[in-house]
Amino acid sequence: LVLLVQELSSKVQQIFNDLCVCHSRGMPLRALAVLALVVTTLGVPVLQRPHVPSHDPLNDSPLKAGANHDRGAHHRSGSDPQDGPLPGSRPPEQQALAEGGVVTIRAGPTTLALNATTGAIASIQRSTGRDSTGEPSLLEFLPFDPALQVPLFTLALTRLTDLGGPLQVQSSDFRSIQVAPTQTGGAVLRFTDHPGAYNSSVNLHVTATATPDATTGRVHFGLTIDRPSPATPGSWAVQAAIYPGVAQRDDPLGPNDGVLLPCGEGEFVPGPFESFRVVGSRNGFSAATGGSINRCEAAQVAARVSDDVGLVIESHDAGGHQKQWLMMVVPGSFVRVEVQHFWPEVAGAAVAVAYNTTVGTCGPGGWRAAADLYKSWALTQYWTATPLTHRDDVPPILLTGAPGIITGIQNASGYTGGGVLGPNLVNLPSYIAAYKAKLNTSRAVFIPYGWENRGTWAGIEYFPAQPSNEAWVTANRALAATGDATMLLVSGTWWVVKREATSGGPAFDDSEMLSNPEMAAMLVRMSRPQNGSTMWFDDQYNLSVARQPWRGFSVMLCHGHPSTNRTMVEIFGQLRDLGATVGSFDQDISGDQFEPCYSPDHPHPPGLGQYMVEGFLNYTRSINAASARAGQRLGLSSEETSELAIPEMSTFWSRQFAQIDYQSAGFQGVGLFSYLYHEYVTAMAAAMVQGQGRMGTRPHPLLRVKAMADSLVRGLALVPFSTDAPLEPTSEWTSVVSTAFFSYGGVPPRFSEHLTLGKTLHPVRLNCSTLSLYYIAGNASNPLRKPITVPAAVAGTFRAPQRSATTAPTVGSVIANVANTTQTVQVALGSTVESAVALTLFDAHAAPLRQWHAGDIPEEVEVTLEPFGVVFFESNFSG
Repeated sequence: LVLLVQELSSKVQQIFNDLCVCHSRGMPLRALAVLALVVTTLGVPVLQRPHVPSHDPLNDSPLKAGANHDRGAHHRSGSDPQDGPLPGSRPPEQQALAEGGVVTIRAGPTTLALNATTGAIASIQRSTGRDSTGEPSLLEFLPFDPALQVPLFTLALTRLTDLGGPLQVQSSDFRSIQVAPTQTGGAVLRFTDHPGAYNSSVNLHVTATATPDATTGRVHFGLTIDRPSPATPGSWAVQAAIYPGVAQRDDPLGPNDGVLLPCGEGEFVPGPFESFRVVGSRNGFSAATGGSINRCEAAQVAARVSDDVGLVIESHDAGGHQKQWLMMVVPGSFVRVEVQHFWPEVAGAAVAVAYNTTVGTCGPGGWRAAADLYKSWALTQYWTATPLTHRDDVPPILLTGAPGIITGIQNASGYTGGGVLGPNLVNLPSYIAAYKAKLNTSRAVFIPYGWENRGTWAGIEYFPAQPSNEAWVTANRALAATGDATMLLVSGTWWVVKREATSGGPAFDDSEMLSNPEMAAMLVRMSRPQNGSTMWFDDQYNLSVARQPWRGFSVMLCHGHPSTNRTMVEIFGQLRDLGATVGSFDQDISGDQFEPCYSPDHPHPPGLGQYMVEGFLNYTRSINAASARAGQRLGLSSEETSELAIPEMSTFWSRQFAQIDYQSAGFQGVGLFSYLYHEYVTAMAAAMVQGQGRMGTRPHPLLRVKAMADSLVRGLALVPFSTDAPLEPTSEWTSVVSTAFFSYGGVPPRFSEHLTLGKTLHPVRLNCSTLSLYYIAGNASNPLRKPITVPAAVAGTFRAPQRSATTAPTVGSVIANVANTTQTVQVALGSTVESAVALTLFDAHAAPLRQWHAGDIPEEVEVTLEPFGVVFFESNFSG
């Protein structure tokens, strides 16, 4: 029975890794639901490896670190001369010690041990001070059961001629493994003599490195895969590597234990981890049990954290290489949070991870402490070279934090003006003026849905715009005269070829354009034909449903084709001609490409590759250069955030407000991106409808308000649908939501130095009541009302830019009442008032309510908030 369970465990492990790679090639992950059932029903410890004893069971001789473990043969000592023993003079915190069957690497407070026989990570510890006896106190992140160690790497090999899934190769498959300390305090691991499972032509030499950084507490991992045999037509391509493999403890690390993921612009998965989950996010993609969800990476960091300590995994990649963040939970065994790296599928090619992936630890502060560690690297990169206060490419209205409003102007019959804009947009200026009056603000941004010729989200035939190009030119001139702006969303490289009538526009069919050789040349191609063509497509045309999907029959333009660049430059040039202030790339989520391209006629290698991100960056740079030449400023945006694109973007169409079940069950949005990069680029809270239950349903109105309040305190400009926040509400639900919007929406412009231009800090702590709300889950035929509890008030803290050498920057904290009733809140100001010479409390309209001076500044203040009320604390410091 034991052997059977071990064999089943091995099979499940292979299925899991195969599915991750299959998903990266566009295959669905619904089979994961079956895998979850198998694992949870049988209690199989997935990825469990046999325990490797510290002594050889055959001859009871110690397994020496650095020894060449030749399985099935004998043990022989020896190591690479250049990676010999460490000189005894090296400081202990930088030594790699070989003892007890492990190679131990110390990097400041972080200690990492590698199994000297298998190369697997055997232990990760953080020093947390000293215990009552004066001995060092160490917290262990990995399971105490050595049998739960996972392979250091898992490779996926593919052949474009094969119809099956990828071939899996693990570090534990190699018969010769060398693990040797280095003179820099790290380790070099060499894996050779692969048995050639399934195919004797598999010949790999893998070198892994682990290098400590005592200053930051990180261990930097590198990976190189050589191919000693000459490439042949039947050679395998190394497509992916999960590296480094890390299986963490399943039991809580401490209070508020959970996992931070970069997908969804920053998601927190709270413990306890009671259910099986698999999540992956590849630059623009995530996958969860039961299907795939297309979302993004806000950054390249994930972490397992509590209030007191955290294990942080980062990739330090400034080149847009494709990667995927994986999370896997087996209750009672472990939590895996890892990176999967991808390469183009070039048969027989040697590959290497071209950037460091690091494993480190952080102290108190929860997920923000992990983000702080990552930001210490991000601050050395090109995308943080210029803060907002020094950027002259951003339209001035965005630097004020001005709110916006989304209004649909087409339906299945064509242009309607949303019933309020009138013919040819004649009422648009007065419509925006009415919103500004309710918001008590001087500027606003209008975002029309359905300006496109074919209807909402229907690229690529956008012009002439609806109702006409001339109407938009006239309306935009009128808006500019009053300090307002228009933002037009373009569906980027997503091309809706045909669709039935939808709520966003009439039916249309542009299928004949596919026969145009110039258009066809740009299309994303699959690795093998489907329905007689390699053209990638999404067919949701004329389904047997009452409400037709907006995607209809869609194809994609490849980011790596030169004509795509020219096409995007031409489209955005026409947006400038309409007088738009901002043009946004919808559908090109985070600037990535939805699917890999295998076209042999494109100037990029087949499969996943840098071209997917580089192409997007290239055409955004081309658009910005064209705008500069034309002498017309057109700010750029994209759907959801991307750190690599910050210098090219004026703002992001962001969703950093998810409350629950975003990406997967239980996931919560935490605003990671704006925590990291608030002072470098603006962001708009786009519609504020996602992450509050099943799409198309309305949750408790106060849950929508909570998403709005979170957006406010995270420093985003608020942009709801006019149907959610109408000028004249017609229901109790819209009355609640619109009242909150009119209370919150004008706050960022009044405190823009902090809420738009400032650096995000750890927020002040609140002690407040909670609200018992609900959201709608389940499916359309069986909707389920599920309870959710949220705090009645939320807070955000920011440091304003330093405007002069003689004036210290101020620190501001915004507090927002989520409830439609009066709330009393205790605000623990903490470090925001340390060394302050003055503290001022303002109301939502920037009128001072109370002031304290040095000597009487409290550490805690009680405030009373009116329904949906907002207050603002500002701490001043001496120059």
